Amino acid sequence: MAAASPAQFDGVDTALAAKLEGVELDEVRRVLYGRPYKSLEIPTTAEKLATDGDFQLVGYHVDAQKEQTRAPRLVRVAAIQNRIHRPTTDSVVEQRDAIHQRVGAMIEAAAAAGANVIGLQEAWTMPFAFCTRERLPWTEFAESVYTGPTTAFLSKLAVKHDIVIVSPILERDEEKDDVIWNTAVVISHTGRVIGRSRKNHIPRVGDFNESTYYMESTLGHPVFETKYGRIGINICYGRHHPQNWMVYALNGAEIIFNPSATVGTLSAEIARRLQISSSTVRILRRHFAGGPFILQQDWAPSHGSRSTLAVLEAHFPGFLDKNLWPASSPDLNPMDFSVWGMLEGKIAGKVFATVDDLKAALEVAWASIDDGYLRRTVNSVKKRLRACVKARGSNFEILL
Repeated sequence: MAAASPAQFDGVDTALAAKLEGVELDEVRRVLYGRPYKSLEIPTTAEKLATDGDFQLVGYHVDAQKEQTRAPRLVRVAAIQNRIHRPTTDSVVEQRDAIHQRVGAMIEAAAAAGANVIGLQEAWTMPFAFCTRERLPWTEFAESVYTGPTTAFLSKLAVKHDIVIVSPILERDEEKDDVIWNTAVVISHTGRVIGRSRKNHIPRVGDFNESTYYMESTLGHPVFETKYGRIGINICYGRHHPQNWMVYALNGAEIIFNPSATVGTLSAEIARRLQISSSTVRILRRHFAGGPFILQQDWAPSHGSRSTLAVLEAHFPGFLDKNLWPASSPDLNPMDFSVWGMLEGKIAGKVFATVDDLKAALEVAWASIDDGYLRRTVNSVKKRLRACVKARGSNFEILL
């Protein structure tokens, strides 16, 4: 007898609302998401389309602090997540057309609700088959960015509703040897293809390896100028790499989409492994090769998680764990946290176009800090400072 399938999980908000209510629900949402967002009033026509199509439609108002010299620029962004609608044994064309019909109805509803920019999920026209390592028939879903049936289908909707559409597809590059890529196509409100962005980080986690089908992008981090703002697309696995987001922003992106078709449990495991192994390990090896270092400074939950400890034990045997830190180390974190908290408060809420701009703002903020505040901060850890100086930077017993 086949094992029972797990219960359908409709989302965090649905699960919370089923168990909590009132102030308690509001507080949990605040902890999870930050400040609350007002729900948008969905037009009756859009609600009817969602009801008739049997899909969920919700909206939120994300406001920003008003400026004195510039009028607000309001943009409505829709994100669509879908599932397949024909058996995977059906023909490629039948499967693709069924998804087109389904997602087309969702786009109609989003447009009726006032959406200006609509983003679809990763490889939305097909089953997410990249975990199978089978090339056929899955690679037959690949199509041209410019002349493929999906772009032709969406271009008509873009013109009809005066919207911009981000359409992630499996691309067949007809301009270069029919090479396959994981690509997002940006379609203008005029129906014209503005450009494409490709997945620039490919997961290779255990037996899951998408390089069977495509490789990392060679296009960099393109940003597209549209009627409603500058758009970047950080496809799926790229979200686990902070520098990825940063470069899109530095290139001028005002809205960054993260199209994904990942299942939750796999995504969580990938994120845990990447916390240290992708970026931190390389940095530590580059700057601390041959010398001791400490990572577990404050024994925060993420520092002490089992996945973090597993990476440390594999790559850095002999690291100092919670039993050694900070009891015999020059722990001056109280001073660091106090001063940094003051600096952070002085620049919070500001947007910086470059790292140099951020550095300049921090220097101005540092110069404005009162000497009396610094003196009080130093005095709060005076015993630790004296012990550190006496030990000439080496280990010393903790002094509270």
